Amino acid sequence: MSAPTLTVSEIFKDKHYASWPLHFCVAIGNLGTLQYLLDKATPDIINESDDKWGTPLHIAIYLGNEDAVDMLLKAGARPALMPDYVYEEYHTTPIGVAARLGNMNLLWKLWQHADFETVGIESCLVEAAGYSQPSTVDAILGWGRERWSLEAEGHALSEAAKRWNIENIRFLLSRCPFVQETLDSALGQVPATIRFKERQTDSVRAAQSQTIKLLMDAGADPCNSKAFVRSSMVRDEPLLVHTIAYEHLHNCLEAMLENGTDPNVSINAQGQTLLHYVAIAARGRIMFRPRLTLPLQDPREAAYKLLFRFNASVLQQDMFGNTPLHFAAATSNLYTLKYMLSSLPTELERRATLRLRNHQGESLLHFASGGAQIGIMEYLLSDEVGLRVDDTTFRGWAPLLNALAPSSTITGSSKLETARLLLARGADPTVVTHDGWTALHCLAINSRLGQPGESENLVGELLLRGVPLESRASFAFDEHNQSREVRSKRGISYGCLQLHHLEDPKSYGKVIRSGLTPLHVAAFCGTVDVVRALLKRGADPAAEDSKGNSPASIVHVRSSSLSLAISPAVSIITIILPIVGFLNTACYPTFRRNTKSSPSSVAQLGPLVVQVLQALIATILATLLLERAVPSSVMSCMLDKQWMSMFRAHDAGSIRKIQDAFDCCGLNSVRDRAYPFPGTAPSNCAETYGRRTACREPWQGALQTMALLDIAVIVGVGLVQILGLFLSKDGGSWRSTWGFSRSGERSQHRESRRPLLIDRERDVVEEEEAAPERPERESQSYGSMNGDESGPRVVPSSVVERNNWADE
Repeated sequence: MSAPTLTVSEIFKDKHYASWPLHFCVAIGNLGTLQYLLDKATPDIINESDDKWGTPLHIAIYLGNEDAVDMLLKAGARPALMPDYVYEEYHTTPIGVAARLGNMNLLWKLWQHADFETVGIESCLVEAAGYSQPSTVDAILGWGRERWSLEAEGHALSEAAKRWNIENIRFLLSRCPFVQETLDSALGQVPATIRFKERQTDSVRAAQSQTIKLLMDAGADPCNSKAFVRSSMVRDEPLLVHTIAYEHLHNCLEAMLENGTDPNVSINAQGQTLLHYVAIAARGRIMFRPRLTLPLQDPREAAYKLLFRFNASVLQQDMFGNTPLHFAAATSNLYTLKYMLSSLPTELERRATLRLRNHQGESLLHFASGGAQIGIMEYLLSDEVGLRVDDTTFRGWAPLLNALAPSSTITGSSKLETARLLLARGADPTVVTHDGWTALHCLAINSRLGQPGESENLVGELLLRGVPLESRASFAFDEHNQSREVRSKRGISYGCLQLHHLEDPKSYGKVIRSGLTPLHVAAFCGTVDVVRALLKRGADPAAEDSKGNSPASIVHVRSSSLSLAISPAVSIITIILPIVGFLNTACYPTFRRNTKSSPSSVAQLGPLVVQVLQALIATILATLLLERAVPSSVMSCMLDKQWMSMFRAHDAGSIRKIQDAFDCCGLNSVRDRAYPFPGTAPSNCAETYGRRTACREPWQGALQTMALLDIAVIVGVGLVQILGLFLSKDGGSWRSTWGFSRSGERSQHRESRRPLLIDRERDVVEEEEAAPERPERESQSYGSMNGDESGPRVVPSSVVERNNWADE
């Protein structure tokens, strides 16, 4: 690659360049005026950049004006200063420019004016390695007298690899010792300057292949190399994955395979291979941390052909037992799946492969159901293959649950269509996993469920088919609120992540909580339609899980972590209201009796005032929450205001939590006030994390869910208050109304069983014990003439006897 240059004609294309006096004098060669200005200039002015090509010293070196260079150096120009805000290809120091151009006279002159310890001095070695000749690199190494650090020499090798400077690579490898890490890093630089859609000549491809061969012969390992991706904030994509993802980089991958790279080698800690990555990439991006955004055209066919040419295996399993075919079943069409199967030698082997299960017992049908691949599902359920629609995994998961559970790349409408197909094929909707998951739990956790009303209709259908409304399940929750990058396990993400978290919570930084109803899950995940459907059909918003959390309490924790537009005061009052309401209803009858006889009219109004106050608070809360539960311009304004306040305050933590929770970027678009903030990171959120959706819709959905659940709690408290007033309207206690009725029945039952003859002496004892409670009265024996006659007496039975001889 040739070094960037600069001419006077290019400079004068900028009509406003005269606003930089020192730069302009150098460009036109007016040394007299230049000296006059230098005599009056401060060091900052002398080293000021023009926002395009650099400082006046940069311009003098590009134009080869040695006299101007001497004058600037004498005036205090810094030869190792990196300029600010210049065009990318001109971003280097003045001494780096001289090294690029191979101008040995200027290079030596600048070297003499720079101390070896000066920051930026290594730029001359790095730029010479990238653009110049081995003689220039050799001279600079000699001037350093073996004082160059291993880090500086490593940077020089990486720059030479980035520019495919074969001669300098060969020279550096022969001259300097390099450790394994340095060689791997240099190999990762080879694709860095290959431009997307840029036509590559045969000589360019040959230079890339030769660069890779030289580095691999020296010991570089592609399996340990990380690709340098300019648009990514985190530089840790595996080189092999990066080169397979883009068809214009396949030449580099082919060179690595030709030089001994195993196509079936494990790429990550999960043991996945290149074929796993190609198979999972069908949805437009490779599921890796950080994600790689793929070009619009699908590179997989060319990738498959390349890998199959080097004997890549579709049967290679990762640590979970997943083969590339499992991933292809979740993301590809039937044609692609059959094309992959065609790499197997015999028909018998192909048929056996279609029945493969991973270590969790998941079949290709589970993956196809989770990925909403209806064509593949129908093929697997056909008589030709014969998989069963209700095959379950070792933890009890059926394909229907996979179809309903969330997947980051599948739309909600497709998931519901898949579920209905399975139900039509005879899938059992009442299936329950070993962790208690039902179809309703899967619906509740899926926040991307197609058009409004679709999931609500399915909830009703599932309940009619026998799925229990209040079934309890175990779920995995974040421990210490770890960020997504910290808690993610490196490798390909697939299927429902909750299932992986339940199997190995410790590895994912999770804790298990049991006893969660579908309403708990819907409240936590913000699935508005499911919350509405469950509440409409009688789900209990006060039901508690194993930690004592109700859906209502989850609302308030969730609203705080997601910075929802719900006031903390509203949240706190809503939490306290059920407790206060219960006490108010329970104590109302007693309070009313105690104040009824009070001589103070104010005291007599006390019970009524308390009831009215509770009703007033409930009404105000319901009104405030209703504004957040119903989509409107008011809600949009609240969301905009909340996001803008976080953005203006540079509240990175809050915005990042929202983006991580919903896998989104920005508010109205992926570039609208997203984290990382402009000016604080080299890329935006969409490019860094591979996200394509804005946060407004899911964030608004979470707000609606929280508001609906709060309203349900308030309505429940209001109904209890009304019921309590109704039961105690006659002055009795509402608590004893039902008990009083039952007590009367029991008393009558006991009375009906009294003996006709009662011992006189026992009656006397009972009357004496009961004397303080009732007035004394004479008790005479039945039929006696005096009161002290003892012996048994006849007592009429309370049982109503029927006269069997009476006229009918």
